[in-house]
Amino acid sequence: MGIFVVMPFRFDIKPAPDLLYLKASGKVTGRNILRCLRTYAAKPAFHPRIDTLLDVKADAKIEPGDDEVMDALAEATQEARDQKHYRVACAARNREHRIFFQTAAATLAPTAQVHTFSGLPDALSWLGHEQADLSPLDLKSGAPGR
Repeated sequence: MGIFVVMPFRFDIKPAPDLLYLKASGKVTGRNILRCLRTYAAKPAFHPRIDTLLDVKADAKIEPGDDEVMDALAEATQEARDQKHYRVACAARNREHRIFFQTAAATLAPTAQVHTFSGLPDALSWLGHEQADLSPLDLKSGAPGR
């Protein structure tokens, strides 16, 4: 499919093995989460039940935003996922990130099974995927998404 960049996210959607892989670093706001969600949901390889792996780097600074942003994010998530059941594994390097994503997921994605992990191996294992299923999400390996 190719690697896409919607700062501060990089993502790839692989139809086989049916995995959306996102990496976040730097300043992560509710508005740029929303922009990234709308971008990947518009890609042909995306579908509501695709397994999702979110890799949150230790340097990420989470700034969710106000209620209006969070409401828009909840609405966009429900629209993209079409009220289907799906799985999200979040590899977050620190406790604060793990707590934030687990709490946010309960609010924003009520039909999702969401688990947070301290690293990629456990997150991949829970989803039933392997390291080989991941793209190297660095800026040298792909052009920015549009």
